[in-house]
Amino acid sequence: MPIPPPEAGLPREAEPPEDAAGMGSTPSGPSFAPGSWQPRWSEPVGRPPATRPDPATYTPRRSRLPAALTAVAVGLVAIVVAVASLLAHRADQVATPIPRRTVISPQVSPTLDSIEFTTRTGAGRLTIVDHSWQEARNDPGTALLVEIRIECTSGSVDYDPFDFQAFDASGNLFELAAEEIRGEMLGVGILQAGEQTKGEVAFVIPRGEVTLLMSDDTDSVTALKVPD
Repeated sequence: MPIPPPEAGLPREAEPPEDAAGMGSTPSGPSFAPGSWQPRWSEPVGRPPATRPDPATYTPRRSRLPAALTAVAVGLVAIVVAVASLLAHRADQVATPIPRRTVISPQVSPTLDSIEFTTRTGAGRLTIVDHSWQEARNDPGTALLVEIRIECTSGSVDYDPFDFQAFDASGNLFELAAEEIRGEMLGVGILQAGEQTKGEVAFVIPRGEVTLLMSDDTDSVTALKVPD
C-alpha cells in the first residue's frame, strides 16, 4: 500500500479571496477596521451643509421693506399737502378778486334817441342829436358819425370820446375812429349839475343796426340804439 505524502490528510490553509490576490497580506490596525475607511471620491461634492442657528443666540435679520414703505408714504403725504396748498391758494385768489368799480348794466332807450344814466359820481342824460353814414376815409367800408349831447342832472359826470364804443347787430365791438370825425369831436372834462356838452364820435362799422355804448373807465354806463 503506498504511503501518502506527509501533507496528505492535513487541513490546507484558506486561500485569500480573488479580489485580494496580489495585494499582499491583509492590512490590520485601527485605521483599517471594517467600515472605517472610505475612498476620497465618495466624499460629497459642493458646499458643506449650513448649520442651523442656535435659537437662544440667533437674532433675526430685520427687513428694510417697512422702512421703505414708510418713506414712500411720507413722500406721498408731502405731495398731497403741497398740491392742496397750491389749490387753496389759487382758490383764494379766485374767491378774492381785485376790487373793481360797481358795474352798471346799460339799458337801451326805448325812444332810440335819449336815455338817463347813473355813474359813480352823479347822474345825467345821453341824447343822440344826429347821425350819418359816410364812406370810410382810411379803411374800406362805411363810417358811422354820431353827434351826441351829455347833460349832468346831479353830482358830477366825466366825459371822454374814448368812453364810447359801438356794437353791430352780431354783437361785434368797434372802438372810436377819431380820424373819421367830420365835425367837432366830443371833448374831455367833467360836468357839474345843470351843465351839458355836445360833440361827435365816429366808428368804422358795417352799415346796419348799431348800438352806441357809453362807459365809465371799465364799467358800462348806458346804451342807445342808432337808427339805420
